[in-house]
Amino acid sequence: MFRNYFKVAYRNILRQRTYAFINIFGLSIGLAGAILIGLYVSNELSYDRFHEKSSRIYRVFLNGKMGTNKFEGPATPVPLAEVLVRDFPEVETAVRMNKIGNRKVLFHDKSFYEDRFFYVDSNFFDVFTVKFIKGDKKALMLPKTMVITNRMARKYFGNEDAIGKTLRLINSDSIVFQVTAVVEEFPSSSHFHFDFLVSTSTDKYYRNTFWLNNNIYTYLIIKQGASATQLESKFPEMVKKYCAPSISQYMGFSYDDLGKVGSFLKYQLQPLTDIHLHSNMDFELEPNGDISYVYIFIVIAIFILFNACINFTNLATARSANRAKEVGLRKVIGGHRSSLIIQFLSESVFISLISVIAGLLMVEILLPSFGNLVSQHIVISTKQMLLLSPVFLLFALIVGLISGGYPAFYLSSFLPFEVLKGKVVSGSANSKLRGVLVVFQFTISIFILLGTFFVSSQLKYIQNKKLGFDKESLIVIDRTNPIKKDLKVFMEELKRNPIISEVALSQGVPGRLMSHNGYMPEGSKKSEPLLFATYGVSYDYDKAMGIKLSKGRFFSQKFPGDSTSIVINESAVKYIGLSDPLGKQLIAPGDSKHRVFLTIVGVIKDFHFESLHKPINPMILFLDKTYYDGYITVKIASGKNKEALAYISDTWKKFSMEAPLSYFYFDKEFDKLYKKEFEIRRLMSVFSVLAIVIAMLGLFGLVSFMAERRTREIGIRKVMGSSIFSIVVILSKNITILVSIAFVIASALIYFAANQWLQQFSFKIGINPWIFVLGGLLSLVIAWITISFQAIKAAIRNPVDSLRYE
Repeated sequence: MFRNYFKVAYRNILRQRTYAFINIFGLSIGLAGAILIGLYVSNELSYDRFHEKSSRIYRVFLNGKMGTNKFEGPATPVPLAEVLVRDFPEVETAVRMNKIGNRKVLFHDKSFYEDRFFYVDSNFFDVFTVKFIKGDKKALMLPKTMVITNRMARKYFGNEDAIGKTLRLINSDSIVFQVTAVVEEFPSSSHFHFDFLVSTSTDKYYRNTFWLNNNIYTYLIIKQGASATQLESKFPEMVKKYCAPSISQYMGFSYDDLGKVGSFLKYQLQPLTDIHLHSNMDFELEPNGDISYVYIFIVIAIFILFNACINFTNLATARSANRAKEVGLRKVIGGHRSSLIIQFLSESVFISLISVIAGLLMVEILLPSFGNLVSQHIVISTKQMLLLSPVFLLFALIVGLISGGYPAFYLSSFLPFEVLKGKVVSGSANSKLRGVLVVFQFTISIFILLGTFFVSSQLKYIQNKKLGFDKESLIVIDRTNPIKKDLKVFMEELKRNPIISEVALSQGVPGRLMSHNGYMPEGSKKSEPLLFATYGVSYDYDKAMGIKLSKGRFFSQKFPGDSTSIVINESAVKYIGLSDPLGKQLIAPGDSKHRVFLTIVGVIKDFHFESLHKPINPMILFLDKTYYDGYITVKIASGKNKEALAYISDTWKKFSMEAPLSYFYFDKEFDKLYKKEFEIRRLMSVFSVLAIVIAMLGLFGLVSFMAERRTREIGIRKVMGSSIFSIVVILSKNITILVSIAFVIASALIYFAANQWLQQFSFKIGINPWIFVLGGLLSLVIAWITISFQAIKAAIRNPVDSLRYE
């Protein structure tokens, strides 16, 4: 019997190919889109969970406030880990890490610059789960020992055994490390990645006991049954015991005095599994994700899948009404209601099952491209597919039963004589429900479309906003230590080329991490330092970056005393509270014998040295005359990128025959600050198109059905003199009203959502009404294009054929 049901279902699909295709294709692409988003979300939520003790691992971070400036970051002092283990019984162990990228590594005739280079304590492998290919957890017990990934072992040693081999690390000095273990790389779902791990016992720096230098990452494991909250509540006593003496010594006032004016310094704990999606601090090891975007895409996935299901249900109920006569005939020849119900449900489930299979095939085909789109390595294993198979089958069953429920239970209830006498009006019973579903469907599609417009507009604003400096036509050399001794001569050599207008050195560049230090205004009675972003620059840095002066002057060789001069930005002037800052002094922290008084000689106009997510904070620039290794900013003539880069590269080789030139184009690097937003725009663009395509498929099917129902009416209207245009308007009128209602609802929803999203930016667009106008027109045009094909086809049909219909 079931074989007969599916045979009838198959014949109905062949007889109504267009509607079957719309149903199957619409549901399959909706399901594929939802699965792809689900894989993306699952990957985002899986970060750092591969560690065996992930539920007990925490990262320590510093949270503080100096003056009106707050700061938060995972950088901590060197001695913190030892104190945590010694003073707190809740701590099982603690490990320190320090990323030291941009290092040259040599092995015989091979040399490369490596970024993923970490100093770690020997108990690193007791905290994090690392798979050893060769060696064991004792690999970093001795000084000058190194653990490398399998990829690095192949890169430097080929097929030879790496254990016992040595690699030379070159920075300001040269250290030979012995490879003691080879391990697998961390998966992509880790908040940090390494290629080289070297023992902290190698460097005496990791034995210092100073508590005010924060540049080490500290992770700990709490013991089974211990409470992270209770442990964190004990940290204030640790700050008083270890940090307070250093504050008194180097800042000239007590820690208690800081508390009296609202300033504070405290350590807190962050669960390892929260770092990727819930942390956006300064000095992160790698760019993190954002939980709000995960929520957004979960909603989009549900909406897209719901859109596809609405299509499926709408068309199934609409077309099923045309089978009323079939129901009557089946009952006349002895068909039972139960058999009719099973027949309709089996047909619907059969089509739904085909859609699910097609959707899974689409996922398999599109997964590599989708992974590239979101810059993630996303895979679905055979094991995962087998585990999810029951879910997909259940989905096919539920969608099939819901969409088939109307024809199964409603149509099968008709009395045969009523149907055969034409007392049942085809397709009219559920037209209001279909109207509601169309409104809901287009509300979703327009909402995603308008959301994409807002994201794109904000990103366009970010890219085009004047930042207070010239980000175009700048090449930045970011690894200058190979020519450290000849740095000044190298810069002079670059200036000789006429297409290079300025060359300057700096300790930092906008968009990359800068130091934050506390300074005291001279004569200030406040018992607290003021916090400033600071970095050193060479002469002419303002010209190279296009930074404008507001008052005073920039550093100049005409003023030998500039070694103790500083230039501040306009935000710093407001922060300090000086009406005339020129000539005033700031006191750098230090004990009473080593305090440095810095004189303000100039004020620069505010420029964005961080992303537009953040306000412009107070900044201090000081003169760096030592020409140590840092960033070299090279300003070139517009349109001369290739020629300038070739000259820079040739000049570099004269001073460093072995080390390759490492550089970046500043504008492209600065745009990386908005990597998450660009990724979101790409995803929203793809899925807004997908939602619209699904909605168009649904409209196409419904208009086809409406035109078929009104075939005789259209024929009569044409005979009575109606034009093709008037008939198209009649067929389009109801859908246009429904789409307009959907636009109004979607506009209200996106207005609220866009306002919330834009709050994360300190500098942002307004709610532009033209975005709504464009979205409304585009949605109507899409609807009209979809409608017009079937409407015009019906309108130009010969009225004789129309009147003979049925």
